Amino acid sequence: MSGSKKWGKEKTKELYDKLSVKNQTSFYGKKLKEYFTLNKALQIGDEFLNLKISDESGNIRELSDLKGKTVLLEFWASWCKPCRAENPNLIKNYEKYKDFGFEIFAVS
Repeated sequence: MSGSKKWGKEKTKELYDKLSVKNQTSFYGKKLKEYFTLNKALQIGDEFLNLKISDESGNIRELSDLKGKTVLLEFWASWCKPCRAENPNLIKNYEKYKDFGFEIFAVS
């Protein structure tokens, strides 16, 4: 999205909105729409992108399975020392708040 880097998200969206329907529904128009959708500033209560990942047993888990709960979306990597150092705090907080509907959806 070189235009979005050059003009910024707001100006790019303004220019996109002025495109014809034909251009908005073209390959690149669809890519721009996807960019706006994935990069909008989220607000409390907004719909989320439903992540689907395999767990350690190969079962598919979906973020939407946790709808109605308070979810911490945790992105981490096994090679990341700060990520691994945070694990005890995650466990402690999960144990403390799990009875209140708190869940951790971790993506590695």
